[in-house]
Amino acid sequence: MGLWGINYPIVEAIAFHHYPGRRTGQIGALAAVHAGNALAHEVATPQEAEAAGVDLEFMSELDLRDRLPVWQSACRKLLQNGDLLNG
Repeated sequence: MGLWGINYPIVEAIAFHHYPGRRTGQIGALAAVHAGNALAHEVATPQEAEAAGVDLEFMSELDLRDRLPVWQSACRKLLQNGDLLNG
């Protein structure tokens, strides 16, 4: 990604989205990619949810843990409406 000129925060978000606690730099993009990936697995492929689970310690560190139920609900609604599959 870096060789293609993609900015480092984006490269880091992609590289560490499964292990956000190992990050070295900014966390904004990483938090979004990490949570989005985990929630997509949880809602669309429940059998993979545990392996791709949200790092609750990381989300607590960012004071975002209480937002997870809202995001989960939104993802479920999008999936029910077919928006996740068509978007």
